[in-house]
Amino acid sequence: MKYLSKITPCICAILFLIGQGGILTSCNDDLAADSYYTFTGEMMSDFLANREDFSQFKRIVERAGRMDLLASRGARTLFPPVNSGVEAFLKEKGYASVEDIPASFCDTLVKACLIERTLYTYNLSETHQESNQLDLPLIMVTNGDTVDANQMVLTVINRRAAIINELKNDSVENGVVHPVDKVLVPNTSLGASLLDENHEDFTIFYEALKRTALLDSLSRYRDDGYEEWKNNYAAFTPSMRIGNENYVGKRPDHRYSGFTLLIVPDKVLYEKYSDRFNESMTMDEKIDALYDLAVEKYSDNTSASIFGLDKVDPKEGKTYKELYWNKSSLKSQYNPLHMFLSYHILDRLFTSTAKLVNCWGVNTAYLDPTEWVGTMLDFSTMKLERVYRTIDPAVEYERDYYINHSHA
Repeated sequence: MKYLSKITPCICAILFLIGQGGILTSCNDDLAADSYYTFTGEMMSDFLANREDFSQFKRIVERAGRMDLLASRGARTLFPPVNSGVEAFLKEKGYASVEDIPASFCDTLVKACLIERTLYTYNLSETHQESNQLDLPLIMVTNGDTVDANQMVLTVINRRAAIINELKNDSVENGVVHPVDKVLVPNTSLGASLLDENHEDFTIFYEALKRTALLDSLSRYRDDGYEEWKNNYAAFTPSMRIGNENYVGKRPDHRYSGFTLLIVPDKVLYEKYSDRFNESMTMDEKIDALYDLAVEKYSDNTSASIFGLDKVDPKEGKTYKELYWNKSSLKSQYNPLHMFLSYHILDRLFTSTAKLVNCWGVNTAYLDPTEWVGTMLDFSTMKLERVYRTIDPAVEYERDYYINHSHA
């Protein structure tokens, strides 16, 4: 009896395991084919592959080795150019085909038209800015000045490529696609390139900006000095306790530069200073006239004191005014024309006139919202004002924004 009682539990355990084996075996039966889940959504990579009009840009992506990125999960926005846009780019750069573009440049072109978040055009402001994967700006303007063949307003990116209205806001599984009519070229000198491409109405100021080298100043976008400096400090500070809360300070990843240029069209100079400027003058004569105007603006003793013109150069033994107030020293910060133009450049980026003045909480029945903003001329500010009313109700202002209480 004792012997049987010892065997019985062993037999029960074996039978249990056999039963379990049968159950587990039955779970391995093959499922019907229609029971499997198959992903059928379209990714950005599929978008390019499934549409012939993007075959050229698809090849750029392939040569960049970025097709896997466009096939991966995420939430991105892509601005792919149509084939005609790529063809125009090849002609512009002198490439016979996409195969002639260096692979590294192909990678740059892909990153230039890709941002790391989903962005639809439904609620874009008149001027909207995003950073692409190169950490360079994509400035999108939708102001009604540019329309397509159907008279629909276009969104123009970096003054170069327009989003095609019939194809925009095309959702894919990993973001949204906005096809454009031209290749987005990475550019770190948006301010300078904007003037290069659009200066037919202000040729005098444009030429003066070139001769004073101030045009080169507008090419700054990111402070390279900060990139070196930031490595001396930890990305995060130790936890700080303020009141009842704990905070951790983060070092900014980058330091950016921005500019707003207030430029005077040629016709204004012809009208306001008709005794100095006229269209028949040569460009050299116009620059000389602008130089003489600048001399008048800063020739008083107060300006000399404020801007350091009366200081003596230790090497030359002459004042900065004596050294640099001549037409061969236009690139010096002490030159009158350089000073005059510097005052027309604000040292920050205002994406639209609506951003110039903070109007929040101002009772416009008693006061015009006003800001004082620094310019690129050291020790100077500019008064920016939004005028809501006039003393004489019969007078109507053509513009709301005024500079130094006099110039619209």
